[in-house]
Amino acid sequence: MRRDRFAMLVRRRALYRATFGTPEGRMVLADLYAFCRVGDPVIVPGDPMLTGFNDGARRVGLRIAKMLDMSDEEILRMANRPEEIDENS
Repeated sequence: MRRDRFAMLVRRRALYRATFGTPEGRMVLADLYAFCRVGDPVIVPGDPMLTGFNDGARRVGLRIAKMLDMSDEEILRMANRPEEIDENS
């Protein structure tokens, strides 16, 4: 087991939760989710560049959502399989 990686991910989750857990943080989170098109289609027919751009923005929103909702079990799984993620994921 990679305890150092587990500890880092637990700490990161705590930071995300502290940041977005306040009423003001939830307001910012709602704005980010809207801006990142979380829950909206990202495909723009005939425009692969804009589709890719939209998908990249959506990925940021989904990353935040994942960090906020990640369970200890998910963190353990990530800590034990670092090849599935990188430092920027």
